Amino acid sequence: MPRPMTRYFQETHPPAFKKGTNDFARFYGLLIDGLQMRYVNGFGYRQVLPVPDAEIPGRFQRAGR
Repeated sequence: MPRPMTRYFQETHPPAFKKGTNDFARFYGLLIDGLQMRYVNGFGYRQVLPVPDAEIPGRFQRAGR
């Protein structure tokens, strides 16, 4: 059964998770801008962020390498 995360984790995890998934998506040319975490009553929920339209050509180019 899932358990709620600590308040410390809820405060420190989202910015690092968003930055890490954004860097990963850029590096591999994925058509997402990363993942965003939000916590409700200690339970985490993820949201896929769409890549900005201006970055799509560069992402296709990066994926082709």
